[in-house]
Amino acid sequence: MSWEIILEAIKNNTEWGYFFAFAISFLESLAFVGLAVPGGNLALVMGISTAYHFFGFWTMILISTLGAIFGDVASFYFGKWSVKFFRPDSKILNLKYLNRGEEFFIRHGGKSVFLGRFAGPIRPIIPYIAGLFSMSFRWFMFYNITSAFLWSLLFIGGGYFGGHSWKMINNWSMKIVLFVFPTLVVVIVGFLLKKKNGKFGKER
Repeated sequence: MSWEIILEAIKNNTEWGYFFAFAISFLESLAFVGLAVPGGNLALVMGISTAYHFFGFWTMILISTLGAIFGDVASFYFGKWSVKFFRPDSKILNLKYLNRGEEFFIRHGGKSVFLGRFAGPIRPIIPYIAGLFSMSFRWFMFYNITSAFLWSLLFIGGGYFGGHSWKMINNWSMKIVLFVFPTLVVVIVGFLLKKKNGKFGKER
């Protein structure tokens, strides 16, 4: 599917655009569900749509940021709720693994929440672990909000500037063709004439 078809679909459904942006960011940040959501690519598309003035740039960033924040909060509380499934006699969800993970997360917790936002597949898992290991909610929200804003700025902004570049290419491509094609024809004709005249000169 080409970009033009996608953008045309967005243009014809602008009333759902902000809801779609929120849903993308929310679902991509949701524990385990986010593993199947290509949120970064879809956020780039929404950024491109702002370059075509279908949506407001800063409004789109705000909506995407809120979606990412709420998705992480949901994952955080899901992690806190999941802790009851760990048992001393469990082979997989054993309390000793929880304790080891807790030691690691206490050492790297804040950094993990922030950097995990940009770490691809593990992104929706980090907030879940933060809740699982009872990270301070205040610090969790600090890293959650700052990373969510930067993530939205990176992807929406990247799509926005990419969209502007594409518009410039479209605007200039025909002008370039109209200039280059006649020039190329003149050069080729001139070359052939020169070659032909040189051949006749030798025959004489």
